[in-house]
Amino acid sequence: MNHKRISIMLSHAIVLLLFIPAQYATALSPVAFFFDTPQKSVDTKFDSGRVILPDNATNYSDDPEDGTEERPYLIYTAEQIANLNSRLVSNVSDRTAHFKLMADVDMSEYGTNWTNIGSYFKGVFDGNFHKIIGIQKPLFQYLATGASVKQLGIEDCNIITGGSYGNGGVVGDCYGMVERCYVTGSVKSADRAGGIAGVLRDGGAIVDCYNLADVSGAYTSGGLVGDMWGGSVLYHCYNTGNITSSRDSAGGFAGFLTVGVIWNCVSIGPSVSSYYESGAYVGSNYGGVQSSYAYRFMRIDGLTTNSGILRLSRISSTSFWSDDVGLNTEAWVIENGKLPVLRGFESPQDEIPEYIKRGRFPCHTSFTSQ
Repeated sequence: MNHKRISIMLSHAIVLLLFIPAQYATALSPVAFFFDTPQKSVDTKFDSGRVILPDNATNYSDDPEDGTEERPYLIYTAEQIANLNSRLVSNVSDRTAHFKLMADVDMSEYGTNWTNIGSYFKGVFDGNFHKIIGIQKPLFQYLATGASVKQLGIEDCNIITGGSYGNGGVVGDCYGMVERCYVTGSVKSADRAGGIAGVLRDGGAIVDCYNLADVSGAYTSGGLVGDMWGGSVLYHCYNTGNITSSRDSAGGFAGFLTVGVIWNCVSIGPSVSSYYESGAYVGSNYGGVQSSYAYRFMRIDGLTTNSGILRLSRISSTSFWSDDVGLNTEAWVIENGKLPVLRGFESPQDEIPEYIKRGRFPCHTSFTSQ
């Protein structure tokens, strides 16, 4: 690809990014992260930290005013999550409703025997700083334009099926917004695979998220997304997982990128490997990667390579994450000698990985165009 074409693509991508914050102004506002209006009273009891609904309680509140931003539907159990898609199929008005997770939920016993949320959802799912454990499908097959998932942890996942056009820890195919979420475990796909989303496109955005899961796809695979296009944006995210693609490209951020922007992100996983093109940032890159960073000694095993050049001293420094990457301390907890974690969660991991501690010959970069 010639330099003129790269320059044009980057110019278009940067212009797209300038419009994204306005488009998602409500979602990005700190005020929008919390539902402070008192919720409908539910008589619950606590047993070893679990919230248990009384026998006469319905799965969701039957108050016709619920489902608004001020009075979201409250979710307490794995059964409610497993039944949410069928509820959206039968209740059209709920497809644009607000839902709020009220407790940590373990989905392990369901395996793949449940239907994850399909192409109907255009509302808001607020994880409320809780986590979903042991999930084997992306929570969402598809996240529509205008939909939002925020403040959610996906822990010890083993994603193996269930995505639309690909698998991710949170969503298969994302046109909407994912914000303040993290994923641990592993994500696999017979199609595209990403730590957060299998595909991010058409104005979709992933903001203030991180992935600790290993990612493996038959086609494009990335630490955050498999495929990325159509004016989509990755902003203030990082990846520490191993990334593999058996038939296509793989990258620390995305396997494939065109007409989209990756901005202020960090790729510090131990390895990226693919059948076609591999990169510390992006495998096949026709978009823009701006003010982003990668670990110097990441193993790049594909036919083409583009190593990052970050050193341990920068990765373990608060000034790197707050000043160079620009993470907002309203969203992140940043401490010397540790990886940043999202504020409000009990962190699943914040220690610098051992493979980074063993690194040598440090360098630094703030821009790459591949």
